[in-house]
Amino acid sequence: MVFSSPKGMPRDPFDTSSDLRHALDRAGSDRVTSHLFRKTAATQRDEAGVSAR
Repeated sequence: MVFSSPKGMPRDPFDTSSDLRHALDRAGSDRVTSHLFRKTAATQRDEAGVSAR
């Protein structure tokens, strides 16, 4: 699990997506989508030899 609630439980996907969008907006990354963010993270893991698969 990548994102968990403060109590360690699975988060609602809508809440996680909303929080990520808010953080990206605050960082000035209005062109970055959650899909692009996930794909980039997976690519970086693959390049580091830690497969996301």
